[in-house]
Amino acid sequence: MNEIPDLLKKNDTYLKTCILYEVLHKKPVFESYQNFCEKIGDDTMSYIDFEYWYYRFYNGELDFNCNRTHTQKTFLQLPPEMCDLIFKELSCRERMTMRCVSKVMKAIADGQVEMHESIYMQIRDNVLCVVSFTNIQLETWKSVSYYQDSNKTVIYRETTRKNNAEGNYFEQAKFVYFSDCDAFRFADLTHFYRFKGFSVVLDNLTVEEAIVLRDTLAGLPHFEGCNIYLDNVDLNFLKVGLALEEMPSEGEEVIYRYRIPNSNEFLKFTFHDNLFEVEKMCS
Repeated sequence: MNEIPDLLKKNDTYLKTCILYEVLHKKPVFESYQNFCEKIGDDTMSYIDFEYWYYRFYNGELDFNCNRTHTQKTFLQLPPEMCDLIFKELSCRERMTMRCVSKVMKAIADGQVEMHESIYMQIRDNVLCVVSFTNIQLETWKSVSYYQDSNKTVIYRETTRKNNAEGNYFEQAKFVYFSDCDAFRFADLTHFYRFKGFSVVLDNLTVEEAIVLRDTLAGLPHFEGCNIYLDNVDLNFLKVGLALEEMPSEGEEVIYRYRIPNSNEFLKFTFHDNLFEVEKMCS
């Protein structure tokens, strides 16, 4: 093929005619651009310019003298309200990806208030996770820490056990569940009394502590239920110490209750091998 003269390479009408020729052959835009570069030269027109004219002609806009002085806005030039609408349509994972694009994107993403019914987090070995949810509203928090015999993992689990229960994001939650994590001390339960429900593992529970727990739960107006996991604790001993009365039940499961004084409510206790459940109910 003879080389295209420089005069034609600089002729705007000629170049647009070549683009229109590619459009009429109904080839994909990138394939058309490659063909254009092979014929005219790689340095004649950028792909962005070629794509602009390609799609104008493709959509039937055949005016060669179109003024491109007002270019289309980029995403970051859109009004903030429009950016917010776009971000609200993204999934949590897509927002995380967008957040890493630039500082401006990060600021937009961090400014979003996310509404979630629950958040589930699983930590695996050799992974460091820093939790900071300043603008997330949630109904439920569930944390699962991964067991591994290493100092770093132990430090992480200690942070999970002590700091998670005191985090600001916990003030928004109604229910909190911890499973497969370090056991809590009885004194740590004070962090959970503000929730409607919780599930925790305790390292130990004496009869005296169980009575304090029973009376505390009975006095919480918003309390609905909780699960207490225990190892190496005689639950039959707790049943006697808690002064519970057996309730009629269908099947093999034995259910107990504690009547709340001066109330028509009671605490329902269900005991399993290493777990007992407490639920507040009305008579």
